[in-house]
Amino acid sequence: MTKTNSNSDRTLRVHLVDGDLEGLRHVDSLASMVTVTAAPLPLLNSFTKNVDNKIGFMAYVCEGPLSYIGHGYAERRLGERLSEADRNRIDQAYIVHSVDPRFDKDLVERIEDRLIEVARTQFAPLANDPMVGGLGKASRSPAIEELLRDIRQKLRTAGCRLFEYRHPAGKPGPVICNGVGVVKSADFEKMEKTQPVRLTCYGLKASACTVGSRFIVVPGSEFSLVARKGLTKHNLDRHAFVKDAGVLEDIPGVTDRARLLEPLAFESEAVAAKIVVGKHVGSKVWKPELQSEPTGGANHDQQ
Repeated sequence: MTKTNSNSDRTLRVHLVDGDLEGLRHVDSLASMVTVTAAPLPLLNSFTKNVDNKIGFMAYVCEGPLSYIGHGYAERRLGERLSEADRNRIDQAYIVHSVDPRFDKDLVERIEDRLIEVARTQFAPLANDPMVGGLGKASRSPAIEELLRDIRQKLRTAGCRLFEYRHPAGKPGPVICNGVGVVKSADFEKMEKTQPVRLTCYGLKASACTVGSRFIVVPGSEFSLVARKGLTKHNLDRHAFVKDAGVLEDIPGVTDRARLLEPLAFESEAVAAKIVVGKHVGSKVWKPELQSEPTGGANHDQQ
């Protein structure tokens, strides 16, 4: 049985091989070279090893109480790094694959690395070695990030929830990426803060204050989900990390920005402005809270 699933990004096709939502199923689209195939772990292991299915290099996700993310060739046994007990608790497994010759070992390694990175920022319990993968080394080119968005959408449609919400079983780490850190709300309330400042720029509003050497953007502030041209690679990395860190909530009816749930500490006002706005702006966009906000946007365009 085949059905379509449409959203604002693209139309996906879902093929239920045996008509079972929890059985073998494929998610693909006409606009992308990758397919996500999902099934219970034993069934998916059999599928990848059947030469008629033409599975080559693949990235894969084993989702359960303790999950595992990996990559390999078709003969790789999914979940082989898990203990027998944990492997038996895998609810569903997913492979990302393609018949396109560009889908090679280098590409699946980068996909694996980014998926691990996203899962860790969501505090997902992983069996992966904490010192291997997801260490910010994977390419963050626009092409790779677009492919990652497509893959995550297909994984979600196939039933995978590993990358979509903050896992309560995990423990948050203090650092999101170089120069940006998450501050616990309880700790933030006890800090001695300076006079607050406010940003109103490109239709986005945020508030912040200084605590010691750190510039902290407070919960309730808006955060641009769009990273525009002009940001350096380091700032693009920082922006991407915040988006994946589980510290944002949707704003009803708004698609280009979200609301901050936890305080974010930055190394400077200038870095905070760029990451929050998603654009190359200067620190002058932060104004004292009591100061009247400008009525025009001319000053913003000059930053």
